[in-house]
Amino acid sequence: MKLRTGLILSIVACLFSGCKFLPEVSEVMLSESSITLQVNQSKTITATVEPAAAEYESITWSSSDPSVASVSSNGRIVAMKIGTAEITASAAGVTSKPCKVTVISQEENITIPDAAFKSYLVSKYDTNNDGEISKTEALKITYLNVSDSGISSLLGIETMENLTNLMCESNQLTSLDVSKNTKLTYLSCSSNQLTSLDVTKNTALINLNCKNNQLTSLDVSKNTALTYLDCFSNRLTSLDVSKNTALINLNCEYNQLTSLDVTKNTALTQLFCYNNKLTSLDVTKNTALTRLDCRSNQITTLDVSRNTQLTYLDCNPMNYNSLQSLYMATGQSISTLNVPSYTKIVRK
Repeated sequence: MKLRTGLILSIVACLFSGCKFLPEVSEVMLSESSITLQVNQSKTITATVEPAAAEYESITWSSSDPSVASVSSNGRIVAMKIGTAEITASAAGVTSKPCKVTVISQEENITIPDAAFKSYLVSKYDTNNDGEISKTEALKITYLNVSDSGISSLLGIETMENLTNLMCESNQLTSLDVSKNTKLTYLSCSSNQLTSLDVTKNTALINLNCKNNQLTSLDVSKNTALTYLDCFSNRLTSLDVSKNTALINLNCEYNQLTSLDVTKNTALTQLFCYNNKLTSLDVTKNTALTRLDCRSNQITTLDVSRNTQLTYLDCNPMNYNSLQSLYMATGQSISTLNVPSYTKIVRK
């Protein structure tokens, strides 16, 4: 009886003094229901109490297995070892629904020394937003366009084993290793400072553009699927395309070639060998040719009598009196024909 009387008196006194009764905690909610972390990674989640005005002293965090995932008093979860654990938060005797934490092995990140290259990769392919590119993320990259990006090294590209398209034009590359990128079908590395380029392991290549570099040699004997090859403006003294029977377009202008054998390239439709040191050129087997530019060489005789699909032919010589004779088929007409006035056209 005394207890009830005391309680009544306390309530009456509180009413007269103006105190307010705060609602009880009805629910505790976590900001995440599940997360995945690598070993040693951490993430902070938050807990919200409902109603917002509810009375409670503090929020208590707990982990079902601290050896897998520990949690601090502010909700920071640290992944300790591979496994799963449940994180909960409690306030005033009310416990939240758990956040399931899955801890996976720590992935190895690849080394990318060039800051510009790394910045590009992170902006495009950093799926877990850790500021790095892991080996798993690298394996997902199939298309890469880093042209004109101020890059001096593509070190790290060797981990991108599923890369099929690589465009790295107009950078400051002095070397390029694509030996591990065996799925490449398209490679454009023009306008760099490359002195060598090994594509012998890239047997799936269909399109190769390596113009405007400083290459002194180029081995494309293993690239039998090539349909397009542009090695314009390098320092090549020889070029063997005898194994590239699928070639449709060949541009080897502005090199130092003394000979060029295209007799095996019967699919060629366009051949540009302008400004070399050729003294002869046999195109009698290239009956699909529509465009031929062999200007500024030292060719004295050219037979295009079997190239009946030619619509463009430019064979102005480098030196006066070089091209003496041009053999054409009887009735053959070439819509754009550029030869010296002194060249004798012989009909066959």
